[in-house]
Amino acid sequence: MGGNDAGWLAAVCTWLFDLLIVICDIHDNEIYSNCRGKDVQVKIVYERRGSSQSVNAQSTREESQRLLCIGKTYNLTDATDIIQRNFAYSHSFLSGRSPWDTILKVTFGHSFEQVMKNHHLAFANAVGNAARLLQGIVLVEYDFSEQLKVRWRSRLSGSFGRGYIRNMMERFPELASLKAQAERAAQISLMDANASYQQDIDWLSASCNCFHCARDSNAHPEGFCYRVLVETILSLGIFTSEMEIEDGLFPKRAGIMAHYQRQLASKPWRHDPAIRDEFGPFAYVLAQPLKHSTTGSLVVALQLFTGYTFTNNIEDYNVAGCANGICVYRYILADVSDDTDIAGKVCVMPGVIELHGKPYDRVSDSKMPGRPIDDLKLKSLHLYSQVAIDVTETSHGLSACFEISAKGLEVEPPKVLIAPSDLVDQLVLARCRVHCKNSGCAKVAAIPDTENASFNVLGTEVRVIRGDRLARCAAVALAAERCCRCILKVNECIQCCIKAGIADPNGWLDLENGLIVVSSDWD
Repeated sequence: MGGNDAGWLAAVCTWLFDLLIVICDIHDNEIYSNCRGKDVQVKIVYERRGSSQSVNAQSTREESQRLLCIGKTYNLTDATDIIQRNFAYSHSFLSGRSPWDTILKVTFGHSFEQVMKNHHLAFANAVGNAARLLQGIVLVEYDFSEQLKVRWRSRLSGSFGRGYIRNMMERFPELASLKAQAERAAQISLMDANASYQQDIDWLSASCNCFHCARDSNAHPEGFCYRVLVETILSLGIFTSEMEIEDGLFPKRAGIMAHYQRQLASKPWRHDPAIRDEFGPFAYVLAQPLKHSTTGSLVVALQLFTGYTFTNNIEDYNVAGCANGICVYRYILADVSDDTDIAGKVCVMPGVIELHGKPYDRVSDSKMPGRPIDDLKLKSLHLYSQVAIDVTETSHGLSACFEISAKGLEVEPPKVLIAPSDLVDQLVLARCRVHCKNSGCAKVAAIPDTENASFNVLGTEVRVIRGDRLARCAAVALAAERCCRCILKVNECIQCCIKAGIADPNGWLDLENGLIVVSSDWD
């Protein structure tokens, strides 16, 4: 702010420093600008000498000619060096949003560059081995522990195999040079992938000079741990495969750093000893997805995009949540589908949660009351064709429940009720146990050619439901309500689905309540 000298300062800013400026009077009326439609770098307020409308009406002619600095703004286009200095092990750190194509370098700096430059092959192999091991988990290629079979929720097409590698390269373009070798590493056998991953991660640990890995007690630890850095990126690859992120929305460095800190603190042998025994070092990558098995990537998305760490009552954020202007919600709220690639997605966008003009920070599953077994529901499953969502206010926020119904019948069966995240969980569990070559499969039972077929196999009541997406969702929901096994048929033959449901010796539910096979076709 100033008088005559303000014009001189404007000329210096424009001609010597090529800055974008605007000159206005004390009432903020624009007098001159060389940057209309662009961000202003320097704002100059011109005050006429002796003006009775000056900021200080008593100002003298001499004071009116002075230049006064009334505010400063520092625009740092790349503050990487500042925010990384001495923060590798700090409990507090600076943060900001960074584009996806630089987020890893911005977060991990020199350590990430060293891994990419000096350990390129080990890193690429780790990505490919991880893709192969995740494929083995999803497709149940090995008799893994029941704990892993039931708790593993990441089964979208982008969370394993080639889909996992593709998602990693698209989400983190800085890893593009790893793609070719990662795809080769993903083609080996499951056991070889596990052994190769252990070898590569041991190599990274041996090459690391961080506080945790330094072999020489006299050495000065520096940077991030190479092993944990790679584990963090692999874990983020699993979570981001489930996220539908609005264009132009970038994560916060604090969110990535917090994920690194949680990865650093992971101790899978305490809570998942069987998984640690099965996978060795890869259990560390599985630790966080297993920890968040009830909320999926929803809470992790909030943490990545807000920089906050949610520690209390995270199970209340299992349907939707918002914080700091970021809203995340399960896509099944917008499209009730039995396709896990749709139902399992979490949408991330700027926004808030409101009901009748009142803001809320979370939506959780409604608590389902106990309901008596209703055979009319079971016999009418193929007719369920409408869905509504019931939202109620609770002491913690909002709760939601789907109501799936059959309309237009003389006797309408009762509604099938299920909470949104429960439906997603049941759809995932129903998709996880069938081995089928789709050729030469043994015939287990003769199946009546009806939309709702019921028959007996080895003393177990088996029901095959054929219908549209809502009928299939109703069938999966009712199976959960009745506590009976459910198999959701997609590409497998129906005979293998029945065999898988009947023959599984470690079944997650007792067969005394029967088996429901849900199908979209008539094979």
